[in-house]
Amino acid sequence: MLQTTQKKKPSGAHSVFSASAASRWTQCPGSIALPEVLVGGGTDNYSYAAAEGTALHELMEWCLLQNKDAVDFDTMRLPLEDGTFENVEITDEQYAVCQDVVDRVREIPGRLMVETRVNYASVIGVEEGEGFGTCDIAIIDGSVLHVADAKFGRRAVGTQGNLQMLLYAIGQLSVCELLGDDIDTVRMEILQPRVSMKTPVWEIAVEDLQEWAEELRMCAHDVQLARADLEKGTMDSEHLKGWAKKYLHPDEDACRWCPAALACPELQVLAEFPVKFFDEFEDLENPKAIVEQAKEKTLELSADALGEAMGRIGLLKIYCDAIEAETTRRLSTGMEVTGFKLVRGRAGTRYWTDKDDIEDVFHSAAGIPDDLYMTEPKLKSPSQVASAFKKLKPTLDEDVIAMVDSVLLTEVSRNDPKPTLAPSTDPRPDWHRVDIEAAFEDLA
Repeated sequence: MLQTTQKKKPSGAHSVFSASAASRWTQCPGSIALPEVLVGGGTDNYSYAAAEGTALHELMEWCLLQNKDAVDFDTMRLPLEDGTFENVEITDEQYAVCQDVVDRVREIPGRLMVETRVNYASVIGVEEGEGFGTCDIAIIDGSVLHVADAKFGRRAVGTQGNLQMLLYAIGQLSVCELLGDDIDTVRMEILQPRVSMKTPVWEIAVEDLQEWAEELRMCAHDVQLARADLEKGTMDSEHLKGWAKKYLHPDEDACRWCPAALACPELQVLAEFPVKFFDEFEDLENPKAIVEQAKEKTLELSADALGEAMGRIGLLKIYCDAIEAETTRRLSTGMEVTGFKLVRGRAGTRYWTDKDDIEDVFHSAAGIPDDLYMTEPKLKSPSQVASAFKKLKPTLDEDVIAMVDSVLLTEVSRNDPKPTLAPSTDPRPDWHRVDIEAAFEDLA
């Protein structure tokens, strides 16, 4: 049986040398300095995937600290773009992936710590307060420290040599020392239920961690050199070019979540390939003609040129995503982007206006089979009820059909639709962000 320790509450400060971004700042020393000198600190865009991951991490924490299962909770807190939270209904799939992580953690014997703030600044040689992170799971079993990180994305992440896990382990060892635990072995594991729960455990002796710590210290030193060499307001174009060549090293893992990807001069150089590729095309207005010309042009590429182009695809996708994200950000804040606008996207997910009331209505009605509205032990979502209702409808009485139709029509609400990008020529009306506070001030 796991023993639980309440987590140490983290401050709201930002970790410059964050563990989750270690694959970026160790590969590309300038990736920390560049966002610091950009107006607004670079682009750090909201994404549903990241928000859902945050919500599932919190659900996992509730389960472990309260000794409950995921299905014991009806909703989870989804972070919104404006910094607030929305209580959203948990889907069956979200229940399953969260429970997979909880079950795996409960299999590991020892004393459990959940969402612990760990500090590794002194180990990698940076200022106090610039190097810390939050370790999802730490379990102390005698002389063994087990460190686990939950990832709810669909992209596989390897454990062996994982720098994020190393930093968590290094920081967690300091916590163990404060607690009086004598650790000689660290086991690291990444729990990624949407990929595979069979990720291998990386085991390493504590003394061997020192070699990794020294490498991380050298990388952090390079970052500090890059920061010192790029002071806001003192850069000329030649200095910037030399600095970029020295400190910016584009790489798929490094660039994927970099807030300065759109402004990175080295990434822009790599992105010039498709621009040159299209320069010789005769008809850029005809999609069919573009496809035909692209086929012909590609057949003419040498093996070296094709290999070079293939090697850039991942980085080009990252750059294109950064362009799309910045376009969305500007339009959503009232700025203009020539040729594009935001329009109303698809309607949001459906949810019960009052789950308890709806469950009582279904329970008390005669002739409604349990499998129409229940997936034990919880009420099905409106979409699931509608799907089951469609299959069972031929077997139901007319009164039951009328009642279910009425419930689905009157007792279901939808989350607000999200805006989506469209060309300015799109016939749909422009989407405008609603300023709730301003609206109430106008009414006052």
